[in-house]
Amino acid sequence: MNLLASIIEVWVGMIYDFLEILDLPSRQEYVSVAASAFRDFKVASSSSWHLAYLTFRPLVILLGILSHQVAAILRVIAQHSVAHGWVAAKEGYFQLKTATIWFVNFQRELPTSAKYAELGAVGILIALWLLRRHVRNRRYVERTTAWYREKKRRALRRYRRMVEKVAKTSLLLALTLPHLLYI
Repeated sequence: MNLLASIIEVWVGMIYDFLEILDLPSRQEYVSVAASAFRDFKVASSSSWHLAYLTFRPLVILLGILSHQVAAILRVIAQHSVAHGWVAAKEGYFQLKTATIWFVNFQRELPTSAKYAELGAVGILIALWLLRRHVRNRRYVERTTAWYREKKRRALRRYRRMVEKVAKTSLLLALTLPHLLYI
């Protein structure tokens, strides 16, 4: 037991020596520094808030005025749109009905050959539209373009190799080769 008490006593002494080496300030010093930091933080926050308030206040006022004016304009547009929109819808329905009746009567008066010609033209347009859609879905144009690019790239590569071979033999002949090909 005495051994344990002496070990504890040695450790306590070492801890006190260590704390003296660290030179920790007193609690009162911590409290005064923390209070000063809090006051400084409060003053800085307050001044930052005042700066933001002074900076953005005109912008907020301007946005308020603009939003009020836009709301008034939208209110007028909405009132007139609803009133005139209903009149326009009724008028559009009447015009559509009149145009449909006229078109049906016009088609009835056409000779049979003209009706078949119109039907054939509409059929051809539908067939062309379906063909265009088929070509797009199957990507024929893209595949043909890629095939052409590849063939062109290979031909140019063969031509360059040939020019390099000729250039090894004669530089003058290699320089005149493109001109000789077009003669």
